[in-house]
Amino acid sequence: MNRAEVFGRCEQTTGIVPFMKLVEQVMISEPCTNAERVFFIVDNGSSRRGKSATDRLAARFPNAVLGHTPAHASWLNQIEIFFSMYSARSSHPTT
Repeated sequence: MNRAEVFGRCEQTTGIVPFMKLVEQVMISEPCTNAERVFFIVDNGSSRRGKSATDRLAARFPNAVLGHTPAHASWLNQIEIFFSMYSARSSHPTT
């Protein structure tokens, strides 16, 4: 079965460690744990681009595949807006 799901985390910083925490969160969850392949669609941030990022991910999770968005993807702005709103709400929950 093919399906997509959005996972998110709020971290104080960006980088390899926060990114790998997100990957770990996703990969230990069903159905990803036993999936043949799990695709991570990522931007071209320094912790997620290049051979070292691909190798690091494959070493930890052989079934994980990085897919990069184009550097100037206008639709990516909408995703960034969604996550900035999500982050703002989680930082300042309403009662």
